[in-house]
Amino acid sequence: MRFHRHRPRGYTKGGNQRWCCKECNRTFTANIGRVLGMSKLPVETWMTYVEAFIDQLP
Repeated sequence: MRFHRHRPRGYTKGGNQRWCCKECNRTFTANIGRVLGMSKLPVETWMTYVEAFIDQLP
């Protein structure tokens, strides 16, 4: 039998599910370890930046 070490802990402002570790009480989202996981900017802002970068705009 596998025990769950995490429990749901509400949602972020962006609507992502937050989780809480039952052992250390730290919270995290499923975005941990991803490129945008630690960014405070919304994904839409990054997509606009990437599009401008591809089009070689200043």
